[in-house]
Amino acid sequence: KNSEMHNLISVGANFVESVGGVDIALAGGYRRAEASDSSGDQDPEQWSGALVLGAQGFSVGASFAVEDSDRSTDGYSAHVGVSYSTGPWSVGTSGFHSEVEGSATAGEDELDAVQAAIAYSVGPGITASFTVLYAEWEDESGVESDGCGGIVGLQLGF
Repeated sequence: KNSEMHNLISVGANFVESVGGVDIALAGGYRRAEASDSSGDQDPEQWSGALVLGAQGFSVGASFAVEDSDRSTDGYSAHVGVSYSTGPWSVGTSGFHSEVEGSATAGEDELDAVQAAIAYSVGPGITASFTVLYAEWEDESGVESDGCGGIVGLQLGF
């Protein structure tokens, strides 16, 4: 389907503060556009939000995003995670789920993923890390697939 968007608007806000030894980060956003095609599609609207709380080396966070439209991008996603840092070490894990509208007659595409990571600060500006990820995908027709992978990284900061 070929359509153009116009009159786009996007607003966002965030709040970052430490209160009583707890670090708080809160963010939210809204986006809207007008569709210029003649197909009768609803103008897409998107909402998103996130919250992260941290204390004594622990961080817990969650985020979400929602799109409301008559397009194949109509759907939502949610992400939650937890991490812990002490000295040069950091470890964490997170999970993700999303559902996106497939064709109007067939159903939704779904994705579930989990990951775990570990990082070590080798020295000033040098961090080594390893991440492992597992994901499952089911498309609107019921076809399922899954897989896993790993990432080894070296970050250099100057």
